[in-house]
Amino acid sequence: MKASLALMTCLLLMLYGGMIAAPGKAHACSCAAPPSVEEELSRKTAVFSGTVTKVVKPDKMIIDSSKDLVEVTFNVKKVWKGELSKQTKVYTAIGEESCGYVHFKQGSQFIVSAYGTSDRLETGVCELTKPMEQAGAALEQLGEGYEPESKSGSRLAEGDGPVWPWVALLVAVGIVALLLVRNNRRSRGGE
Repeated sequence: MKASLALMTCLLLMLYGGMIAAPGKAHACSCAAPPSVEEELSRKTAVFSGTVTKVVKPDKMIIDSSKDLVEVTFNVKKVWKGELSKQTKVYTAIGEESCGYVHFKQGSQFIVSAYGTSDRLETGVCELTKPMEQAGAALEQLGEGYEPESKSGSRLAEGDGPVWPWVALLVAVGIVALLLVRNNRRSRGGE
């Protein structure tokens, strides 16, 4: 009798312990108050509106993280801060628990505030980023904005393009010329 009572007590303790120890879903992202438009304009690298043209999720790995980045490409319509091209990429964490903005869908229009460098912009749920339908008040405060930069070949024509391809070509031509001269001398010396 004592043995069955002890066994029953152990089983109940294990069951109770399992319920307590079972991990729940963690929510690590916590935003303070929503940012004001003025704060976003002063703190962020870029503020713009545009249409999502592509959403690329990270490849599946053995161990996935909610911090893995999703690449979102936008067709930019208006810019309020930053030097953006018409096609701009923004990154966000794949999971909301890592403050990722998970509502980007191809064809949807958004207002986006992003931080980082101009070639690696990131956004999340704690930013001003939201669908255009919900951005009326922010759009009023932002005002007119300006058009994104158009990426054209004119910059290369002005001489702003990279120099290294031309240097590599000159080095390759020089090496070929040296080899030809050297082979020509050897063939004359052998006659």
